[in-house]
Amino acid sequence: ALSSPSDVILLDEPSAGVDPEGQIRIANCIRKASKTKSIVLCSHAMEECESLCSRVALLHSGHLSSVQTLEQLKCSSYDRALRLSVKPGDTHKGGAADALWEVFPGAERVKASSDWIQVRLAGPEGERSDRPGFFGGVFKGVQELIRRGVITDFRISEMGIEDILLEEEGEWGA
Repeated sequence: ALSSPSDVILLDEPSAGVDPEGQIRIANCIRKASKTKSIVLCSHAMEECESLCSRVALLHSGHLSSVQTLEQLKCSSYDRALRLSVKPGDTHKGGAADALWEVFPGAERVKASSDWIQVRLAGPEGERSDRPGFFGGVFKGVQELIRRGVITDFRISEMGIEDILLEEEGEWGA
């Protein structure tokens, strides 16, 4: 598709299922072709979008819901938020959510799935220099929950494009 004479190229998940070396080769080919062609790249991989795209379009229920630059997307509240997933201890399964709210009163959109509870923690408003203190506070709260035996395991990840899509589809809500 990249070598066709067309001025517009549509690529749907071009690196899905490809090994890392192949992904790099595909990305290099896309970058080279983008100098002379307009390329529409459909992908769920935020890293791929960040590497190759200048604008991001979000689809919701088959309709275009927004078009933003990567900078606009990164300035959204999702850029500052974290997803915290915790596994309640055997003796605290019923009260783990209450303990989570106590330690993280600003937690939003609790979702329980199998043995895990997921929450969205809004990051600091304003300067990104507040980020280290935010992370430290989250880890301090998690350590407290572990010390009290409320949780036995946890995962922390940054919110990304998939979270925005899940939010729009209404899958994040409690």
